[in-house]
Amino acid sequence: MKILQIITELGGGGAEKIIAMLSEGLAATGDTVTVVSLLKEPQDTTIPDRLRSAGVDIVYLNGKKSDPFLLFRLRRTIKQIAPDVIHAHLIHPNLLSRLASAGLGIPLVNTIHTAEKRSGKKKYFLMDKLTWRLADCMTAVSAAAAVYHRQLCGLKKSVHIRVIPNAVDPVVPAPEELCRSLREQWCSGADKVIGCVGRLDAMKGFDIMLDRLEPLSHLIPDGEKWLLVVLGDGPDRETLERKAAGLRFENLKVVFAGFHSNAASLMNLFDIFFTPSLCEGYGLAVTEAMTLGLPVVCNRIDALPELCSAYDGDSFLFDLEEDKDGMEMAVQIFSASACERSCGMVLMSRAKMVQEYRHLYETVCRRKRN
Repeated sequence: MKILQIITELGGGGAEKIIAMLSEGLAATGDTVTVVSLLKEPQDTTIPDRLRSAGVDIVYLNGKKSDPFLLFRLRRTIKQIAPDVIHAHLIHPNLLSRLASAGLGIPLVNTIHTAEKRSGKKKYFLMDKLTWRLADCMTAVSAAAAVYHRQLCGLKKSVHIRVIPNAVDPVVPAPEELCRSLREQWCSGADKVIGCVGRLDAMKGFDIMLDRLEPLSHLIPDGEKWLLVVLGDGPDRETLERKAAGLRFENLKVVFAGFHSNAASLMNLFDIFFTPSLCEGYGLAVTEAMTLGLPVVCNRIDALPELCSAYDGDSFLFDLEEDKDGMEMAVQIFSASACERSCGMVLMSRAKMVQEYRHLYETVCRRKRN
């Protein structure tokens, strides 16, 4: 089968990682896979390198989201590749793929990866409501993402959105020697390490987290020092670092450690995985932490309760919106600090995800022919 995947760009985000994993799996089964990126090649070529190593072709349209000619370039590319099925990911590629493939007779799958809450997106959801019938099938990476998208677009409950969770590979832990060295570098002699992984922007909730850490400092046992380390980069990094530097807790140090390509492996130095995220269509970093058996503490938002309910290890939820003083967040983190690691688990394997999407492609192709 000739399969065309469409994505906004091929940076290091969660949707991009899933595209790579899915494309690698499909190529390994003998399918011919091409990935179209609407934007130019990213500076970090980790994902493109993975795709090329798997024998997946990449086409960069080198556009901008506001480019009026992007639609026509995408339609021309689709005609040139002539795939058996098209699979688009995220709202902008979903919308463009519907218009660009209209009338070509090629089955189209659209996947919802996020519970989009950023401002300025209403026009896209209106367009989604007007064009969803052009897709042969819509999927979502979580039940919460499906419900949220249906509500925001004003779609009827009868509109079926199939849930296929994101896969995660078992995380290979970083060597203990490296983890020990980083602990010493960031906070010498830390008794507990609370770890976060995520893009440093407003939707990840790190600014609110910093404002509400004081109750946690009061719960730390006498004589202990705890470290809260955040792995990731983004537009708010400088602001967050300044705010963290202004905190004056003798027993709790906060470090924004920047982007690490091996961030998942570095979770091995965490005692607790913590996310204050305000928006999670799925929560890939959480599932990676679960493969290591870490206790996880999550904001009760979107898909995160789904993940926690499926996890065999220890998980704790708090409501960041209601927890104005940070006490509930502190209590849940402190509770997690008493937990041991579990053996770890994979909520959705790569093989299972590839199998489900492959079966879906076959179904939509057969339905289109009939």
